[in-house]
Amino acid sequence: MPSIRDKSTVEAIAVAFTSNGRKQEAAMLAVGYSKAYANSYCGKLWEDNRIIQAIARIDNANNKINIATRSQRQAFWTEIYNDQTKNMADRLRASELLGRSEADFVDVHQTKGDDAPTMSDVELAQAKLIAQNLLRKQA
Repeated sequence: MPSIRDKSTVEAIAVAFTSNGRKQEAAMLAVGYSKAYANSYCGKLWEDNRIIQAIARIDNANNKINIATRSQRQAFWTEIYNDQTKNMADRLRASELLGRSEADFVDVHQTKGDDAPTMSDVELAQAKLIAQNLLRKQA
């Protein structure tokens, strides 16, 4: 039976757990624990800080690999926008997402709540006109 004191066992449990859909018993069985042991000691094992930290390291590594950076997203949207073979709806959506990422649009929001100040209709209309004028100046 594997020993939890062995660093390779801790890593093996963490890898099995993160790759099997986060099934605790299956991870313990995968590294060589018996079914009876996996059922009876499963809870205590998962409270071990070494296992928690090993799982966190794997999760962090996976997240860094899977999450696109801002420049990667912008490059992707630009590629879609420039691809003449894509349908126009996809190209327009890519253009919109790229514009939002570059802060090309100005949104005016009215918030309401007990502690939030409210805008009158006149103030809201003035804010919209200011935003439109700013957009015209940028174009």
